[in-house]
Amino acid sequence: RDSVASRGLGDVYKRQDTLILGNPVRSISEGAVFTYGVSVTNTGLFNANFLVIEDQMPSGVTVNRISGSNGWTCTNQSLIYTCTFPGSLAPGASTFVNFNVTETGSATVLTNIVNAHATNAPEVRDTKNTAVTNVTFDVNITQNPNPIEEDKPFELIIDIINTGTEEIIGTEVVLSLIHISEPTRRYAYLVC
Repeated sequence: RDSVASRGLGDVYKRQDTLILGNPVRSISEGAVFTYGVSVTNTGLFNANFLVIEDQMPSGVTVNRISGSNGWTCTNQSLIYTCTFPGSLAPGASTFVNFNVTETGSATVLTNIVNAHATNAPEVRDTKNTAVTNVTFDVNITQNPNPIEEDKPFELIIDIINTGTEEIIGTEVVLSLIHISEPTRRYAYLVC
């Protein structure tokens, strides 16, 4: 069998296709709109025939829209989306299906399970977990004096206000200041 999908297993399935749950989303905010992307590449020597993807969506999402390359058709039965590829996927070719979804606020972890197979290849499975958080913040920037006077020192005050219910960890502020004076331009960068 020479066709569909390993899950990044490398040398174990040298002549098979690879299944990648693309654009892994590690964490999202409650109510976020985001995309689960599934891509399939035929790394085999022969066409992948009658390629099918089954995507078991987590119960904590609503699927808004499905799009893909090369004419995929998808059906839904109880949050299990079955997508069929028209024709065969040639060696070296890739294709994808994107599921645009909204998190419904009913879970803390979303588990998305994808299976792919072709008539001439074994089924493979990929699972991705996405953490649902309530980390939100506002940023206020104040300059003093206002307006800033040319060639005079000034102060920028940056306030980061946690408006969510969870702790913000690893906050980094990158500030780029551009001073333009002819004939040269000077740049200043500050990372806090």
